[in-house]
Amino acid sequence: MKNIVWLLLLLPIFAAAQYPALPVKETDPHKDEINKDIGRVILSLCTDTKITLTGSYEREIARPLTLVLKAGPGIDRQYDSLDAYGEKQYSWVINAVATAELRCYIGLRKRTMQQKTVRNFSGLYISAEVLVKSGALIRISNPDTDRTAGYTRPFINIGYQKQVKKTYYSLFFGTRFPGKAYSNAVSGLDLLHGGIALGRVF
Repeated sequence: MKNIVWLLLLLPIFAAAQYPALPVKETDPHKDEINKDIGRVILSLCTDTKITLTGSYEREIARPLTLVLKAGPGIDRQYDSLDAYGEKQYSWVINAVATAELRCYIGLRKRTMQQKTVRNFSGLYISAEVLVKSGALIRISNPDTDRTAGYTRPFINIGYQKQVKKTYYSLFFGTRFPGKAYSNAVSGLDLLHGGIALGRVF
């Protein structure tokens, strides 16, 4: 009887020993590393510039402030004219896009103190951005249509970016600076922009 009691007491210990050890969650050893100069290649989908492939350079000014410069080609769908039936006609074009953006990262110091991931300014930010888009350099469709003029637009943005190993993700939403643009806007949608991006850090 005594042996049976001991067996019942030790059985849970032997049973627990048969279960494999739970895997330890891998942590990024570079999660709190912030480089002063950060280069990226980024593929973006944006309401203003449609599809762009840009080279990006982010430079720390004084933490949490940085300057982000981007430039590269884009594929856009631009309005041409109305046809004989009053329908809008569009063309697919290749143009050039460049932006200069002053960013301020929100809660960066707090995230660092809490040992959360802040790698290369991973986190929430607000920014002031100037976007420059050229007119059509190459027309993929309707090549005989007159070339569309480019434009320059200033924006105020809120966004979030994250780096996982060498992969870069970001999303943002913004509005144009108040002023003449607001009084001339056909609709509220003309004043807004937003987008998502996927990139590689080098």
